[in-house]
Amino acid sequence: MDIRRMKKSEIDQSLDLAQYAFQIHLTEEQRRERRRTIVPQDNWVAVERGKVLSKVAIFPTVIYLGEVKMPMGGISGVATWPEKRRGSLVRSLLKEALVDLRERGVPISMLYPFSTSFYRKFGWEVFCDTKHWKVTKNELPDTGEPEKGSIRRIYQQDWQILDYIYQKWAKQYAGMIARSEQWWKNRTLQRKKGNAAVYTDANGFDSGYVLYEVKEQQLTVHEFVAWHEDARRELWRFLANHDSMIETAKISPVIDDPSRYLLPEPKIEETRKSYFMARIVDVYPFLHQYPLNLPVEESLVLHVEDDFCDWNNTSWQLYKSKEGRTEIKEVLSNRTGIELSINTLTALVMGYITVREAERTSLVKGSKQQLELLDHVLPGFTPFMYDFF
Repeated sequence: MDIRRMKKSEIDQSLDLAQYAFQIHLTEEQRRERRRTIVPQDNWVAVERGKVLSKVAIFPTVIYLGEVKMPMGGISGVATWPEKRRGSLVRSLLKEALVDLRERGVPISMLYPFSTSFYRKFGWEVFCDTKHWKVTKNELPDTGEPEKGSIRRIYQQDWQILDYIYQKWAKQYAGMIARSEQWWKNRTLQRKKGNAAVYTDANGFDSGYVLYEVKEQQLTVHEFVAWHEDARRELWRFLANHDSMIETAKISPVIDDPSRYLLPEPKIEETRKSYFMARIVDVYPFLHQYPLNLPVEESLVLHVEDDFCDWNNTSWQLYKSKEGRTEIKEVLSNRTGIELSINTLTALVMGYITVREAERTSLVKGSKQQLELLDHVLPGFTPFMYDFF
């Protein structure tokens, strides 16, 4: 068995495996497009006697952790022929992918799991949820206030207008993709068909948008992005003005959207599900780039358990000098500190769980002083992402 990067000559085998595993059908045109866009060195394969038996793809991109932009390696297209499943091929491929990401200087990875418990074994942890609302047209909010600013519909190919609004808004969250032009064109707008409407505020700034589709008397809102309250209310007003065209609306709001308070009857159908998982690939560079709020001359010690990536499986001391420099170094494991797994550390830094929740559920162990310090240094992000890969 050979575990290695995919060769260009193996792309068609990879596509055949993807079609089978994900139960999709690619037209010849779609296959040509995928042959053109697949980067062989971003794909790891298990090969035996010239046949690709299993594969893992890496999607290099960048995410926001608040104001910080950090390289991220997305994991996707994980597939194995059924006769070769449960033979540890995926385990081997994931290990090679993580080593690859570490060598590239990528500190964090994300993926959409077919099984949460499966990927937890390798250090990934749920870091964000999705939320969906289903309302009737009579349940849409009546904003009832004088209009402020204006709304215009634009063509989706005017992605730069959407991007200007999105990039500023995305910095409020942890895990948002810092979308490039290609990401907008080939992913976001390919997946989210329909229309785009932009809100311009009273000062002339584009400060909100919705991506939506009206079809068969249903309004589907793929993205609802608003910088401030005026934008949010006026976008809702715009959506509510479709009441003569629809019977129901399905909305995918950001996870902390307070708009239910605007509804005449907030007792609506709401679903919330766990979504993407994340994993710190390399603790040392991750913590160097992460916006820790460490007090001067305070020391935080983290005893990290990571059996899958042994370079993380050690004790780390974080210290801020009088000059304001944050120092991170390996220390002896017998020092007082906090014991936690790489999964829990990832969930904490992404904001998916709090230190108090982790302590209550025995996911962390440590002194009261160290746990309170950890709670203080974390910025308290709200984790969210609108994308899929």
